[in-house]
Amino acid sequence: MFGWKSVLSKNKTGFLLFFIISVVLAGVIRWRGAGTGLGIGDILLVCWYGSEPVVEFTLRSVLEIPGIWFFLHCYLYAAILFYPQHKLYQSDIVTIRMKSRRAWWKDIVLWLAGSECVYYGLFLLAVVLVNLDQAGTGWRPHAAGLLPGFEEAFPGISSFGFEQGYGIFWIRVLLMPVLIGITLGLFQLTLSLYIGFEWSILVSFSYFLVSLYKEDWWLIGNGTMLVRSELASYPHQTLRIFLMCGGIILLSVWLGYWKLSRMDILQRRRS
Repeated sequence: MFGWKSVLSKNKTGFLLFFIISVVLAGVIRWRGAGTGLGIGDILLVCWYGSEPVVEFTLRSVLEIPGIWFFLHCYLYAAILFYPQHKLYQSDIVTIRMKSRRAWWKDIVLWLAGSECVYYGLFLLAVVLVNLDQAGTGWRPHAAGLLPGFEEAFPGISSFGFEQGYGIFWIRVLLMPVLIGITLGLFQLTLSLYIGFEWSILVSFSYFLVSLYKEDWWLIGNGTMLVRSELASYPHQTLRIFLMCGGIILLSVWLGYWKLSRMDILQRRRS
């Protein structure tokens, strides 16, 4: 059965590794911004700034990707790939026989969502710990022009005016990474029931990759790019992507259960 104890026990090594990587990443950003007065919100802005959509496709434009944004999404995607597959096809066959498929699918979905929340919570904890001495100056990012040397330390990244407040910023850096991670994880997991594990990775990750180059409401990767948000004059972008993620999650959960309830799991495991 699902429980936070189960989530933590199955991922202890992965959680620890990701926390160490997050501390190093936040530390490097802090080091690069040394002397600028970088705060917690500013580190999150650097991580989730993203990039402008590609207007003209060239080799250079294709290869120029927002490195930190891309790395974080890749790690959060890869970290939850394998255990659900193992639980579906490689273990606990007696449990599958004894309990309802509905309860079995629910456990897998909740485990995936819970793991994603813990992973991202550890990243946020690392950012706070690395920059704890600056917490007294406020957690919000500095508005454009109020952090001398920021753009020199981080070429290609600019802050925003925040004339409408900081609500969109916090939704984008606190909620959307988890929501998009869960969405992609469930999308891939459900696809694997229909087209196999390898093809499901190819299709789901390709869908995510398109977000690097194109801005549109149906490409959920845009949901964590601050430079493609309302802060940069992309109206209603956050709400549209939020609804898109909700739709994919609901459809994935339903289609996954529908397929699992009709699947000969023992036969699939042998094949």
